[in-house]
Amino acid sequence: MRLSLSILFLLLTACGEAAPDVTAGETRPPDTSKDMEVFVRVTTDKASTDTEKSDTFRLVMLGDSITAGFGLSNPRLLTQSLDAKLDTFPTRARGDIDVINAGVSGDRMQDAAARFDWSVGPEVDGVLIALGGNDLLRGIDPAVTRAALDEMLDKATSRGIWVGIAGLRAPGNATATFAAEYNAVFDELSMAYCVPLLENFLAGVIGDPALNQQDGIHPTPEGVTVIVSTLGPWLHEALQGEHDPC
Repeated sequence: MRLSLSILFLLLTACGEAAPDVTAGETRPPDTSKDMEVFVRVTTDKASTDTEKSDTFRLVMLGDSITAGFGLSNPRLLTQSLDAKLDTFPTRARGDIDVINAGVSGDRMQDAAARFDWSVGPEVDGVLIALGGNDLLRGIDPAVTRAALDEMLDKATSRGIWVGIAGLRAPGNATATFAAEYNAVFDELSMAYCVPLLENFLAGVIGDPALNQQDGIHPTPEGVTVIVSTLGPWLHEALQGEHDPC
């Protein structure tokens, strides 16, 4: 099932690439060249030193071009801002939080699942899954999206690391069937694994020209500020255990 051609056109405008031949349920191997360009494994957004506190909670933000800072002069603006926001809360159950940027432009849920073990290494304490936008834009079968998210949640919970989901909602121009199936992926799996879910971490930014770049998809620095104003407090509470859905 696909979304409208106009949405696909927006994706191509945003990514500046030729149109991919994508069919529902298709899978593709991870593009390691992209990883080298926009993500270095376990590179933190805070300066690391040999005297770093041993109780630092290393949180990977596993995402796509939004996390990777597409079009921004500082590609780590979102994770750095989120890191700084978490530091403002006086009580932190997890101690000092170090947010690690693991965003790769163009990634769908299944692409992130393919690189999960590499991106979320053994030294990591938690992972925030912030994906699904490219699944929407490319009209990926929600069953494929579900299987990939299920795989990542299973791996994270099996390892005993903290995991949360920064989700998205299907847009108004999606068919009712697609929207219901897509939204259910996040709602049902978050409940099945008892992990916290932020239903739409781009709420307040989507559709606002003042908060998005010319492509209408990727946030400006001002848009990042709005995202963090919502995502930061939610993540703080989730890390405190106050967003346990079970």
